Amino acid sequence: MGLTSPGLPYLLALLAFIVLLIIVLGWPWLSRRNLARVGLRILSLCVLQVLVLGLIFVVVNQSGEFYSSWSDLLGTDSHGPANVVAVRQVPTDSRRQLVVTGSTPVRLPYGHEGGVLEGIRISGELSGLTVSEDVYLPQVYLTRGPHQRFPVLTVISSAIGSASSPYSARRLVQSAAMEIAANRMGPLVIVMLPATVGRIDKACLNLPPTFAAHRPGTPSVQGETFFAQDVPSAIESAYYVSDQPANWALLGDQSGGYCALHLAIDDSQVFSAAVVPPGSYTRPPGGPGLGAGPFRQQDNLIWQLIHLPPPPVSVLFAGSSPAAAGAFSAVAQRPLRVSTTQLDPGTWPLAHVLDWIAAAVGAPAGHARGRGVR
Repeated sequence: MGLTSPGLPYLLALLAFIVLLIIVLGWPWLSRRNLARVGLRILSLCVLQVLVLGLIFVVVNQSGEFYSSWSDLLGTDSHGPANVVAVRQVPTDSRRQLVVTGSTPVRLPYGHEGGVLEGIRISGELSGLTVSEDVYLPQVYLTRGPHQRFPVLTVISSAIGSASSPYSARRLVQSAAMEIAANRMGPLVIVMLPATVGRIDKACLNLPPTFAAHRPGTPSVQGETFFAQDVPSAIESAYYVSDQPANWALLGDQSGGYCALHLAIDDSQVFSAAVVPPGSYTRPPGGPGLGAGPFRQQDNLIWQLIHLPPPPVSVLFAGSSPAAAGAFSAVAQRPLRVSTTQLDPGTWPLAHVLDWIAAAVGAPAGHARGRGVR
């Protein structure tokens, strides 16, 4: 019986009840004072404890989906999370830009395959930045037709490597794989990037060498160039993905929200949708010196909406207090479209957000949810 089998908790509960019943009914016989009976008492109590603890573990594991199989739990799965270097051939013209550093299968409950999570390293030809990233390829991507191209979601977060954040690579791809398997969203490729590049830029801006946080003699940090030009170019040349802005979206958490919204507004020729936490977005993160310079007003995204033509993008503010995005929504004009929603409670808070993104970039499903989005 599999670790995630729905019948396993009932089996363990039944065995625990039977052992407890045997101990209670047989205690007069077990309580006799000799070495053999003492050993049987210890053994029976240990068996009961193991069954109870096993039942608790199985229930918690099925709720949080930490392990997908016995081999995954015991570390004997030959297809487990160990990195396999250069497991997929990258087209010749992209090898300089993108290198695959490892691959991990994505497991779903009941032994189903959910796709793969690849580790990659992108060397930006225009920005000069080299960044390690993760790319999720859904299961259908691995069996795609020769002409099928997939939409892309770019995730920007400092929590990609976290074990607990819903924006971590592991939880994000598990959530996406389950939504795809349940036919609540269509398949899409997910690219996961750190929110900070060049050790300075926390807002994916193109910062000049004279930026106050730079040490003398250091080069500029071309964050926006990397996110908006180098990454799409490398992903499009190495994977079977669409090169149309209508099929590219952004998702940012508190650390990457400004970057995602900034890219959607400034680079609508690359991205058509963005999901970010509610906020004012009147200044980029990263310290008091970041906004200095003749174009500092343009770092205020509210100012951009008032004084510059609105971009043709869809923005979803997703968080516990969607009303905090009121200032942004108040000045938004067509063709910019703004919606708000709350995150789901429980283990997978981004589930219906992913459904919204998939529908926005051309990967809807027959039962895609619009719950809570207005």
